[in-house]
Amino acid sequence: MPFKFYHYLISFFLIALLLQGCDMNTVDTLNNDINCICGIEDKIKPNQYIARFKYITPKAHLITVSIQSNIYSLQYDSNTDWYWDNQVTGIKDLNNHSGNCAIVEFKEQLNTRLITEFRLLPSVEVKSNMEIDFEEFNKNTKLSKTNPDKVVIIDSRLPEVYSAGYVPGSINIPFTEISKGKSDFKLPKNKDSLLIFYCDGKNCKRSPLSAEIAKEKGYKNIKVYHNGFPDWEENQKASFVKSSFIVNSLKNNEPVLYIDIRNSAEIGHIPGAIAINKDNIQQYKSQVPNDNLHLKMLRIVVYGNGTYDEDQALEVASILNSWGFTKVSVLAGGWSEYKIHGKVVRHELLKQIKVREKSIMGKFSPIEFVRVMDHLDLKKNVFVDVREESEIYRDPGITAVRAKKIPLSKLNNQIQLLDKTKTYFVFSGVGGRAFTAWNILNQNGFDCFFIDAVVSYREMTGLSIGNHLVSLEKIKNLKEKSEAYN
Repeated sequence: MPFKFYHYLISFFLIALLLQGCDMNTVDTLNNDINCICGIEDKIKPNQYIARFKYITPKAHLITVSIQSNIYSLQYDSNTDWYWDNQVTGIKDLNNHSGNCAIVEFKEQLNTRLITEFRLLPSVEVKSNMEIDFEEFNKNTKLSKTNPDKVVIIDSRLPEVYSAGYVPGSINIPFTEISKGKSDFKLPKNKDSLLIFYCDGKNCKRSPLSAEIAKEKGYKNIKVYHNGFPDWEENQKASFVKSSFIVNSLKNNEPVLYIDIRNSAEIGHIPGAIAINKDNIQQYKSQVPNDNLHLKMLRIVVYGNGTYDEDQALEVASILNSWGFTKVSVLAGGWSEYKIHGKVVRHELLKQIKVREKSIMGKFSPIEFVRVMDHLDLKKNVFVDVREESEIYRDPGITAVRAKKIPLSKLNNQIQLLDKTKTYFVFSGVGGRAFTAWNILNQNGFDCFFIDAVVSYREMTGLSIGNHLVSLEKIKNLKEKSEAYN
């Protein structure tokens, strides 16, 4: 059966958003994204995700979506029904709408979830006279510090999301509260005050809807920073985090670099911290990995004694931002706040910066993988190439060292043949399908990583992984080790 395409008007969803709250206490957040579900809770049903669309992989017939921090890849076929509005020109145009919310209905089939119906929801629109860009928003964040009664920056996200990173000077009024009048006491009494709302970017509904409610409450000067918090980070601006984020990160053993700017750091500090201040930070620059992976993904938290030296912590954070790091935060309340809630360590302060090689979200950059590949025990570690046979024929890639060949389109059906006692390193041509394969393996409980790089093999030169060349001699050694265990 050929693909069936429908133009589909869904403005009633947006109207519903204004009539309902976003009560997360009644929502299954395992299968529904907290931003996408806002206002359409009545659409929840079994065998369905309400999620953020990430991308489509046509060669493997896979759709990848995210729900909170979880990533899911689902199969589609010729019987899948597709629905979208006239902003989308066809299935090949879907990747231009990454980040939009989607309703994905599926059925369980063998070892995979097969999509029966895919509905892409339109982007949330903001009136042009209400939307502001980064430059204007940044200017007003400074004004909010000197004139807090005249300029109020409001983060419309849920408290747990806010605590993990927010714009300095912003206050948290979730849409769930403003829609029910629970946070009116946080709003300024002066209805002429400038209110600026933000949340998680263009496809987050909370800030534009909160702005509409503020307008109904009589506020006359309202703006929306629609690009939101992701854009703030992309512009290399430091955020603030709450101590609860630190406690949870330590509990989950997440790769966060903690920088303590205090003179008294040795007496007591956050586990894994290193003492660095604005006067000596330049001498540590060479110790910080500056590949694109770490610049974009490494969480760095800077902290001082308390609120009184937060500006000094921000100075250090700004230097790190200038080096290209985008996920740099200052701990609100500093050490004074953290020690009330978290574990205190004494006399174990790091002498040099150490960032764990195990990368965020299971990703290895080329340089990280080349560093460790010589030391891998190939009895316990397996390379997998998820490209199609025709692609491998043209360029052997990682199969030059006896990697397993499992096309991404067949991975779900062959997953039961893999050994969960082993660790899998997944490769593709440029890294995109490797990421999708990693999602599938990770969902099924495998210890796995994907290599985010262009991988190519040439008989005369060797194996190139990104900009790093693996010599023919090293390939020979790896091939021999691999043959011994396969």
